[in-house]
Amino acid sequence: MALSYKFETMMKILNRLDRGDKVNAESLADDFRVTRRTMERYIETLRHAEVPIQYDRSQGCYVFGDGYSLRKADLNEEEALTFALAKSMLKQFGGKTGKILDAIEKKLGAGCTVLPDHIILGECALPPAVEEHLKRLNAAILDCHQVEIDYRATYKNDEKTCRIVEPHYLLFKENMWYLRAFCRLRKEPRSFALDKIDSLTVLDKHFVKKADVIPKDELAGAFHVVMGEESIDVVLRFDEKKKAYLRRKFTPNQTEKELPDGRLEVRLQVPSFVGLKPWLYGWIPNVEVVEPKELREEMNKDMKQAFKRT
Repeated sequence: MALSYKFETMMKILNRLDRGDKVNAESLADDFRVTRRTMERYIETLRHAEVPIQYDRSQGCYVFGDGYSLRKADLNEEEALTFALAKSMLKQFGGKTGKILDAIEKKLGAGCTVLPDHIILGECALPPAVEEHLKRLNAAILDCHQVEIDYRATYKNDEKTCRIVEPHYLLFKENMWYLRAFCRLRKEPRSFALDKIDSLTVLDKHFVKKADVIPKDELAGAFHVVMGEESIDVVLRFDEKKKAYLRRKFTPNQTEKELPDGRLEVRLQVPSFVGLKPWLYGWIPNVEVVEPKELREEMNKDMKQAFKRT
């Protein structure tokens, strides 16, 4: 049999598989008028050429494995750059994430997309423990499983507690991963930094998702409710001339009081200082931090360091 005929036949087999046609050795042998044994040799030849052809017993036909396709992704320059950026940034979330992205790229048949030399991303590799927490929590959220964690509280000198939580969603913010969950110990929603979780076990117990937990609504707050695991009471005093700019609420629990000297005292609760401090710096010198002491000390330290650089 002529070599050209064999090649043409194998290309036709590949095209049929790529279209999703349900074919097996017997049907292909009939279509191409060869023996079944000959057709099986064709299939074996293609497999030796590293084409992932598999026999699906449930369908009774050959299929491509591993998402393989003859169709190649024809990426233009802008698309290739976007994919390279996404791949470089997401690889920082962990080793397994990088391998999965490489596998996706291979399935697309797009070649190896790399960032050009003039684009540099800082390294921020995800610790293996956090990567494992992400994988388990993602599965727990999808299946509504309760989770038991050993957690070290950020603002309590790393005091460790064992908690059972109902995981709601995950957030990546300022190079940190956070879990938003209902804490059965505190009996209210809390946020947990993944790098503060020493151990994590997905329990064989389910929970009912709460309809009122809407991530985009929680994240719409001025200081991002998910940035800490404990509520911190804050008392601020603003100069009289700035009172007019403080009439809108920055947190749902905010209260205001006019002081005898004309200043406005604002009381609120925040989950951490992460989102609060940059906001406060914008009010200097027209704001005084009354409480908590830790916030006053942090801001004083920051201001002293800033003055040293001037």
